[in-house]
Amino acid sequence: MSLYDKLMSCSQLGVVERERMLKVLTEVRNAGKLLAAEASGGTPDNAGQDKNWQRILIRVEGALDIALKSYFGREDIENMLLACIFADSLRLPRSEDKPGNFLIHNVDGADAAATVLPRYFDTSAASDLKRMETITQVILEHHIGPPMFVASIVRFQLEEAVGPEIDDGQKGLINSISDKIAHPMSCPRLTDDSGASRIDFNPQECELLARIGVDAWYVPNPESSWYKLSQAVIDSDMLISYASPGGWARMVSVRGPGMAPWFEDDTIFDSFAAARAAYDDAWAVLSSAARLQAKSGLKQILNAINRVKAEMKDWFNQVDGDGSSSPIPRNADGTIPFWNVALRYPSDGELGALEQSQFEFAKKVREQVVTRLKAKQDEPSISQEFARTLAKES
Repeated sequence: MSLYDKLMSCSQLGVVERERMLKVLTEVRNAGKLLAAEASGGTPDNAGQDKNWQRILIRVEGALDIALKSYFGREDIENMLLACIFADSLRLPRSEDKPGNFLIHNVDGADAAATVLPRYFDTSAASDLKRMETITQVILEHHIGPPMFVASIVRFQLEEAVGPEIDDGQKGLINSISDKIAHPMSCPRLTDDSGASRIDFNPQECELLARIGVDAWYVPNPESSWYKLSQAVIDSDMLISYASPGGWARMVSVRGPGMAPWFEDDTIFDSFAAARAAYDDAWAVLSSAARLQAKSGLKQILNAINRVKAEMKDWFNQVDGDGSSSPIPRNADGTIPFWNVALRYPSDGELGALEQSQFEFAKKVREQVVTRLKAKQDEPSISQEFARTLAKES
């Protein structure tokens, strides 16, 4: 069943809510295309925008899967879905001359919601104003996981911003900042009168964070009136992204040959190990109910990987054909780089003819693995038990 069909069949939403959801989705999609064209000097980044659009749909579908099986009321369901739409609505890639907005895409998403939603709500009604405030706050708080991974990106950008002349004092500040972001639910925090919380950085840390465009780091507050929605959005995002075959496929797809230098894995199985590390990292910000679902998801993933392994052996045989000569650029001992032996990257030094062929073939290996792993999950799956437990706990 498609996301559209799920929305249209959601008995917990009325006609007004369904139409509003579709209109907001359409506006976000069109705005994303325009922003991509503007950011690229007129030539839209179709591949990047299509990928981000799929991310939005997956997040919304995962949240809706929870909503369809939970005891959330109509207003909470729509608030949750709208927050998911805007949470990833503005994802600008990093390039040589632009920093991207990975670290502040939650702030950009909240700003987008604050701009768009007044067109769909009654701004003269206190209840609607409260709803919009809730939605924007949930968007701001969703960006806490996986915490160790996010902290590592912050560390990298801070070290890059400071440069090679970094001193011990700056190293200490970076360590402190990274440690706080890596432990978002236990680090010191500041909470305003509305219940909104953010990490308590000292003035020196704030000054350093400003160099990479970070003004505040928002975290969920268990005492806030919107906490159950924040946790539900975080849970659905973490489960779909890090505890499902499709989520692991997406992580593996951005690792290995031709990807960022820090993602240069020796083999595809090292890419799987990185995905498992992300799963373990995401665990820290999951609710107790979501952790039960995550365990089930991990079993599904491992079973799917075993099936993919068997399928890949058949694929290798198909590529080799009749076996008289192997079109697979193997090593002399028959091993296949990036599959059962380490791949050599251009960053390791100039590649020979065989190594270059192996590098290109490794991309095909990754493509086959990702496609097959994605096929093991047709759509986001959130268990009914998890959804009900989440709703009851809230």
